[in-house]
Amino acid sequence: MHVFEEYNELILIPSFKGIKGVAVKTIMYCEAYGNYTKIYQSDSSFTTNLSLKHVEQILPKKFFFRCHKSYIMNFMFFSELHIAEDVIHLENKALVKLSKHKKREFVAELNSFVTENNAKLTKGH
Repeated sequence: MHVFEEYNELILIPSFKGIKGVAVKTIMYCEAYGNYTKIYQSDSSFTTNLSLKHVEQILPKKFFFRCHKSYIMNFMFFSELHIAEDVIHLENKALVKLSKHKKREFVAELNSFVTENNAKLTKGH
């Protein structure tokens, strides 16, 4: 299995217009809006009537992290962590909040993600 094969998968997410097919690799982050979730992709965004908790269950855990009660971010779009400000910068200059009590877990998961994927890429998978 190619290291990013799962990343190329298409998932189905209900939208207010019906059902939307979304490539996992295009999802940068998700933000809770009450009982709804706004999903930000690399080139657009849309809102689903699913809660953030439900969206979290759909997304592959190896790429996504629940960094705050209102945010899920995609490790592949990670750019920078500002620890003092509790903010994660993504490649598109988007900012997502990092919960104070999730800092240690986030850093550990990020390190694990980078180490695992660098090892797979080095092996030529």
